[in-house]
Amino acid sequence: MGARLFSADDWAKLAKQADYQPAQLATLCGISLRQLERNFEREFHKTPTVWLRELRCAEILSRLSKGERSKALASEFKFSDGSHLCHEFKKVYASSPRKLAFRLKAAVGLGPPLGTATDGYGQQMSLLDNLSDL
Repeated sequence: MGARLFSADDWAKLAKQADYQPAQLATLCGISLRQLERNFEREFHKTPTVWLRELRCAEILSRLSKGERSKALASEFKFSDGSHLCHEFKKVYASSPRKLAFRLKAAVGLGPPLGTATDGYGQQMSLLDNLSDL
């Protein structure tokens, strides 16, 4: 089947089925890896590897913002371990998964405001208040 016949949703489903591996994705499409690369360059203006990395990280970010743990997601999204997930995530977002998820939660009001933390008793405290103690 020609690779250009797929919609974005179809590509995402195929990517998951292919364990986010370009060679397996090409096999599922019934084309060579080189043909897949040419199709991606024409359709998405990037390589399959970059596109798959961005897709995986976007799906992980969505799940992290809902409170899921990165360690569990690393296994589900076929990363060898949590540090591999973090490394790939930083390539896409220039931030660790934990920091970015924290910022997103704070931005939409699901977490403590930026610049705050909780003390050992669950009370919010400003990180800037503690600077006066230095």
